[in-house]
Amino acid sequence: MKRYLYIFFLITALAFIFWYSAKVQESFYRVVALLEAHAALRPLTTIAIFVLFAAVSAMVSPFSSVPLVPPAILIWGSERTFLLLLIGWLFGGVFTYLAGCYGINPVLRRFIDIENKIEYYQSKISKRAELWLVMLFRLAMPAEIPGYVLGSIRYHFAWYFFATLVSEFMFALATVYGSAAILDKRLDILVALGIVLTTFFAGMFYLFSRELKRRKTEKLR
Repeated sequence: MKRYLYIFFLITALAFIFWYSAKVQESFYRVVALLEAHAALRPLTTIAIFVLFAAVSAMVSPFSSVPLVPPAILIWGSERTFLLLLIGWLFGGVFTYLAGCYGINPVLRRFIDIENKIEYYQSKISKRAELWLVMLFRLAMPAEIPGYVLGSIRYHFAWYFFATLVSEFMFALATVYGSAAILDKRLDILVALGIVLTTFFAGMFYLFSRELKRRKTEKLR
């Protein structure tokens, strides 16, 4: 819960800085103008770069593609940005699954320190885990952890992809709506969205943790 609250307050603080700082807004729109000019000259290249950044953000937790979403909305509109963001995150999810299947790339270990978490959840989740449990896992954890774990135990790829699609669809929708609220200076929408998402994802983590504890207790009996 603390993690989600921290993210929510950080985004809100950045939104206020953007709304009430003329210099920040001027710099932002100057960057957007440059990106828009590049997108007009090289539309496919610009799209590919955005999708690539989104894919990387789904593979490496400290990296985030969220700051790119507001400029993308101004360049492509909310609908196309949502679609491109979702495609990028799905590519990232597929890559983490494959990396889990064939061993984590040593290069990735320099950027993420999740081996202990992967080993922990490998011992908790079965190859035959129910889809609803995998869905909770996908919603409760940072994007890359479920991919590496479920890939390493060879969980059914189709079910993994479905759970990833559902969770990333929700994340992408919330990200685009939240970014649009910042651009439109809609504090009411931003706060409401933040409260709903914080409560929802914290609830998913609670339910997932409780289910793992319940299963552990049953094994000990």
